[in-house]
Amino acid sequence: MKNVTIIDIAKALELSPSTVSRALNNRGRMSSTTRRRVLELAKEWGYRPNPHALSLLHRQTWSIGLIVPELTHHFYSRVISGIDRILEPAGYQQLISTSREEYEKEKRAVDTFLNARVDGLLIAMASGTTKYGHIQKILDWEVPLVLLDRMCEDVMAPYVITDDFEGAKSATEYLIGTGCKNILFLKGPENISTTFSRYMGFQEALKIHGIPLKQNRVVNADRQKNLGMELKALLKAEKVDAIFGHSDYHAFYAMKAAIEMGFKVPEDISIMGYADEPVAAYASPAISTVRQPARQMGSAGVEMLLHQIETGRKSDPVVLKTELVIRESTRPA
Repeated sequence: MKNVTIIDIAKALELSPSTVSRALNNRGRMSSTTRRRVLELAKEWGYRPNPHALSLLHRQTWSIGLIVPELTHHFYSRVISGIDRILEPAGYQQLISTSREEYEKEKRAVDTFLNARVDGLLIAMASGTTKYGHIQKILDWEVPLVLLDRMCEDVMAPYVITDDFEGAKSATEYLIGTGCKNILFLKGPENISTTFSRYMGFQEALKIHGIPLKQNRVVNADRQKNLGMELKALLKAEKVDAIFGHSDYHAFYAMKAAIEMGFKVPEDISIMGYADEPVAAYASPAISTVRQPARQMGSAGVEMLLHQIETGRKSDPVVLKTELVIRESTRPA
């Protein structure tokens, strides 16, 4: 029989290698049942410690894995810049993978990084992720993890997000303050926390000002290929004096559709975006938006991760404030 390793025992018992190691070395807290199962199987299989293998198991690679939905939008590029600002002086390198908002691609990236023995993981989860076994695997293997931009109540990990509820609420209240009452809201992907928080902030602002929420003025804008046609049909059927997009790209498409239909921006329809992507500043007219502190998010996230790597202790969640940026696409207050 081949030499039995900690990995063999871990797979047989469906435990993490570090849990098996702690049981064999009588270190750390765990249930007496788990410890007994490990010791009994190790004895049955004739396990003998291998000092070299143990050092490999616990070695530090001075690398962290980063998984983001995409790199085409400026937001995640700024997040990466914030990460690098902290990571490089600390002597670490970041390995980057994109999920393209796909669950399977995100899952494969997690496995790749775990096999590469990265010291920790930063993840902005894909909109297509509705199962979290691969995330739980990270936690079971006791690899430090911090979520970025998008949090999930089913994942017990620290996170850094922006206050999207308050950001959307303040943006909607600004539109209302300029006289807009018939606001069209463009929702993002259904499965991510940012969509939920921004939509709830929008609803709260309407409620505060006594404006009824009409579902025919809430559009799932995730299908960007058809968004222009959908908006034109809706603008023909509905009286709309403002459009608030889940992202600056949604806002840009909405403004393009409105102008093509002969509406003046902002005289007839005000346009508000979210995130402060370059498209918002360079559009004509320039688009008002909610600025997210992307670099600060990256820096805060990696600082939390390094703290966890070095101390083994998880940090409390961080919620960063947003900033309203008023440009030419909205009426003056």
